Amino acid sequence: MNMDKNTILVTGSSGLIGSEVVTYFDHLGWEVHGIDNNMRADFFGPDGDKRWNQRRLEATCRSFRHHELDTRDRQGILACIEQLHPDLVVHTAAQPSHDLAARRAFDDFDVNAVGTLNLLEAVRLVCYEGGRMRLCVENLLAARGCFVLCNIHYMEDYRHE
Repeated sequence: MNMDKNTILVTGSSGLIGSEVVTYFDHLGWEVHGIDNNMRADFFGPDGDKRWNQRRLEATCRSFRHHELDTRDRQGILACIEQLHPDLVVHTAAQPSHDLAARRAFDDFDVNAVGTLNLLEAVRLVCYEGGRMRLCVENLLAARGCFVLCNIHYMEDYRHE
């Protein structure tokens, strides 16, 4: 991790929204770390495979580093947050299909709910300081599909009990 640059962690970094976030922040000069495990290929078959986009980002972005990690991996997510101490986390990893959610309800819940909880908890555990959350939690964004659902500023005032 480069201490002279701001650091961002982007989940779902090979997807539509995530890859644009990677490109944008790389252009701004940030150190960009992306988490993606190409789960779209499992969900949607060969047409869902996004490795081509991962390779494109690795070839064209100066400060991008890919991390092969599943947001459902609680310990892996915690270790990643501990290693990076990101200034900003943008969470775009998701299973976006309503039709698939009906057929694979547990997979949908695990990716969308449990994966998000793992990320939030890892950031809370690592970035908790003196009774207040640091900037990396304040700036965590959760995005699904083509719109932002929430900006989790309420965690700025989270008190550890």
